[in-house]
Amino acid sequence: MKLTIKLFLYYLFFFTITILQAKAQISPRLQKYTDSLNHLILKSPDTIKVDLLHKISWSYRNAMPDSTIAYAQRAFDISQKINFDNGKIKSLNFIGVAYRNKGNYSLASRYYFDALKAAEKAGNKEQIGYSSINIGNVYVYQTNYKEAIEYFNKALKTAQSLNNKGMVAYCYVNLGRAFRSQKKYKDAQEYYTKTLAIRRELKDASGILTSVVDLAEVYRLEKNYEKALEYFSIAVTDAEKVNNQGALVYSLNNIANIYKATNDFERAKSYAKNSLKVASRVGLRNDVRKALLNLSEIYEQQGEFEQAYKYHLRFISLKDSLFSEVNTRKISRLQSKYESEKRETQLRLEKKIHEEESKRKTLIIYSFVGGLVLLSLLVLGQYINNRQKNKLNLLLSQRNEELATQQVVITEKNKTLEEQRNSLNQKSSALEKANIEITRKNKDIIASMNYAQRIQRAMLPLENNIQRVLPEHFILFKPRDIVSGDFYWFSKIDSHSSRKVYSQQTQSVAPPSMDDFEAETDLFPTVSPEVDKAVIAAVDCTGHGVPGAFMSLIGNELLNEIIIIRGITKPSQILEELQHGVRTVLQQKDTKNQDGMDIAICTIDIIPETFSNPNYVPKLQFAGAGNPLIYIQNGEMDRIKGNRISVGGYRNFNIIPDRFDNHVIALDQPTTFYIFSDGYQDQFGGNGTRKFMAKRFRQLLLDIHRLPIAEQKLQLEAALKQWQGDLDQVDDILVMGVKLPGKSSQ
Repeated sequence: MKLTIKLFLYYLFFFTITILQAKAQISPRLQKYTDSLNHLILKSPDTIKVDLLHKISWSYRNAMPDSTIAYAQRAFDISQKINFDNGKIKSLNFIGVAYRNKGNYSLASRYYFDALKAAEKAGNKEQIGYSSINIGNVYVYQTNYKEAIEYFNKALKTAQSLNNKGMVAYCYVNLGRAFRSQKKYKDAQEYYTKTLAIRRELKDASGILTSVVDLAEVYRLEKNYEKALEYFSIAVTDAEKVNNQGALVYSLNNIANIYKATNDFERAKSYAKNSLKVASRVGLRNDVRKALLNLSEIYEQQGEFEQAYKYHLRFISLKDSLFSEVNTRKISRLQSKYESEKRETQLRLEKKIHEEESKRKTLIIYSFVGGLVLLSLLVLGQYINNRQKNKLNLLLSQRNEELATQQVVITEKNKTLEEQRNSLNQKSSALEKANIEITRKNKDIIASMNYAQRIQRAMLPLENNIQRVLPEHFILFKPRDIVSGDFYWFSKIDSHSSRKVYSQQTQSVAPPSMDDFEAETDLFPTVSPEVDKAVIAAVDCTGHGVPGAFMSLIGNELLNEIIIIRGITKPSQILEELQHGVRTVLQQKDTKNQDGMDIAICTIDIIPETFSNPNYVPKLQFAGAGNPLIYIQNGEMDRIKGNRISVGGYRNFNIIPDRFDNHVIALDQPTTFYIFSDGYQDQFGGNGTRKFMAKRFRQLLLDIHRLPIAEQKLQLEAALKQWQGDLDQVDDILVMGVKLPGKSSQ
């Protein structure tokens, strides 16, 4: 019985893989390879099954990432069942690679970090290294090169400690690609050269070929065509040795491109034709198309327009045939579905007719038997016999009429079915057109949103500018959508350019009274105009996505005007001026519009090196509209609540005053402070029905405040990820943390 079940599962599994391979048009060699591995899986113990499933999963990572996920998940389930740590870690990494190839970097990161955590728990240094490399690759795709290089270097140290030269080479490759993506070609060449040396030492023919192509490509990007030709020529030789037709075609076509760029058209044609020949022979149709286009452009630049036209026609023909194949497969699926529905309808009709025919035959049989009975009972009298015959004849007539009526009904149903089929065909065509239009519009919308994201990102402060003034800080910024309603703001105001400016545009904001100045004098008797100011703010605008992003643009511009242009640095006064600016821009007095923002803003004294007053105690000033400040000194946490009004939004100004409280904290000892929006503490998680909540958030900050500032950010991200699980992010998330050394350390 168990053997029968195993055989059934095997054939089902093998059939599924065959279909997926046909859809993806994978190479026959890969199909043969995976078929042989599938055959071995049935006969192998669990640990070997996991290894075979990993091999199949890895082979599909580029052509069929969904199959990679399916096989890796199966390997993970078996590994978990038998408590096989290395199998679980590899499975998580492979699933991450598949999601990375699908462009889902968020899910890829999630599986990579799970793999890294599992590897660290198991003490598996090799998998720690590979997981770190995978995380670095995601950061490269997200253009976060600083984090990427940090994880690549972490993996490199692990590989060197294991004396694993293959992994060392892999780390060098990824470092080279990270620098190449930043157009730092010299650094990229250095790491690619190191990679090539190790792979030659290991006699890794395939790896040598990859490294040679990498070096050739970086020289081409640098427009060092002489070196690029040298390495692409080596790549041609190596590709022929290892029978890597894809690399051979790629190298030949690039040599043709280089000769085309240097106007050596005869050589360009020769290499392009060789590329076309090889690509045609092995069936690399996309590379055939590239070679045809290349030849067309070469002949055009030479002025041989007839040849250029000939190759361009072949290029167009191949491009159309590729498109036609896709459409043909789609039409075949629709035709198959139609034929299936038609057969089902025909079978139902035949069944109905058969049932009616059976009834008719039964009736005839009964009539015949009745006749025999009548004949046998003739002795009972002619009267009874005739009467019975009349009854039977009447019954037969009625039955025939019913059959005729049913035949008419069947004919009408056939006609209705035909009309429905025609209607379905028309609707299918209309639906296909609608889907094409929806896809086009979705692409336009996403492109517009991505452009808006670049604009919004451009308005945020540069990390280097913040780092120079506040070296120990972190910013955890996670928009819920492509664009965000949260944003952060920063600027340093030098003492020689700072000045007090008071608004004359609103009756709700008045210059500070002498009492305000006296209060500050009591706390800080040695205030000096030579002290620079750093202003930092965390802002949560009404809404998220596009509406919130528009509000963030307004808030950013108003803060630039109030602080940088007008020189106002006192937090409470900044909020009062911002209040007036938002209401003016949105005409809220007239429109009764309620849009606005919650904000926590701090001004920090920055003592320059030339400062001459040793008795001066620097201070941190804070004001909040809706959002608080959390700061920690000597291990004790304090929270200063912001005023319970937001910036912006219509209200009765006579009933609700627009004054914000200014709070002052002495920085005579090391201080860590945090400002944030409400997105982190409002995130649902746990059992899916609870928010993270402010109390848990404050305890988390207290627990991590002694850690290095970069580690604090990682801890916040990990806690959020664990809490959120598979649930969607509900709001934009912004958390900013700063460590200040205190007077004695400044």
